[in-house]
Amino acid sequence: MKHFIFSAFVFALFIAAPVFAAGGGGGGGSGTVSTPIICTKDTWTCGEWGPCLLSGVRQRACMLADDCPSVVAPKPETTEACILPMTAPTPAPAPKPAPAPVPAAAAQWKLKCFHLKTLRARIDCRLALPHDQLEKEIAAKYLPEECRSKPVKQQAACVQLYKNFGPCWDREGVSPRMECAREVIGMSSENIVDLYRECKDLKSKEKTACLATQREKLFVYAKFKFYDLSEYAEEYLEDGIVTRKAAVDFVTQMETKKQQFNKAGNNFARRLAIAKEVRATWGAFMKKVNLGAVAGDPVARAELYQAMDVEMGQTLAQLLDLK
Repeated sequence: MKHFIFSAFVFALFIAAPVFAAGGGGGGGSGTVSTPIICTKDTWTCGEWGPCLLSGVRQRACMLADDCPSVVAPKPETTEACILPMTAPTPAPAPKPAPAPVPAAAAQWKLKCFHLKTLRARIDCRLALPHDQLEKEIAAKYLPEECRSKPVKQQAACVQLYKNFGPCWDREGVSPRMECAREVIGMSSENIVDLYRECKDLKSKEKTACLATQREKLFVYAKFKFYDLSEYAEEYLEDGIVTRKAAVDFVTQMETKKQQFNKAGNNFARRLAIAKEVRATWGAFMKKVNLGAVAGDPVARAELYQAMDVEMGQTLAQLLDLK
């Protein structure tokens, strides 16, 4: 009996020995230990690219799906340049014939204004050129000041937008020009609430992209009004009812405001402030215009001023809706 008990005891020690060996030394034994997984990069998940905006860029959303603590990886690009195929507006009933192309003359034309260093100097130079020389200048190098201020990758889309606005200047009166601009931009309405309504039934990602597109349309429409004010200032200069200095100062201010408007991005409060400044600048400029200096209807010109003031007031209301 004693021999049996001793054998059983030895057997139990034999079976238990590995357990003590694995855990001996206060838990620092040589048993099997799992190797930690070492990550080498962050994992980003990006959605589809949105539509090409009128500013010449498209956007997408990217989220960090797996953050690797030992790696600092840059976020993927969420914006990239694109070229938007623009739809030309419905032509006016009797548009002015386009001037015949003069490639040889344009090739031989030595630019007079394009290489001047400051914005005001270039505008002053262009407004001083006779009409035929201005056409040659534009034919040789057409790059509107707003497009010139943009990154190179966005300039082509900007220039195309300006070209598509070209037929709008053949339409007489404020309302026809604004209607033409909305056709070019693709606006079904000038009311931001109506534009947003077009997005309400879309899914989340498509809805976000749709809302961004509609906001961009409104921003471009606002800048078209800045552009239109400059055109009227140049017409007044041609009519001789405003001084060249006043016209150059005003056009320079409008070009500056357009660039500031672009840089404001989604800072709606800043864009609203810029639009207010444009409206005030237009009012100050019109005080320098001698409405009775030439043959014509001063009342009609006064009504034009009031119509453009109303347009700017509508722009302020639309921007307020975005805040």
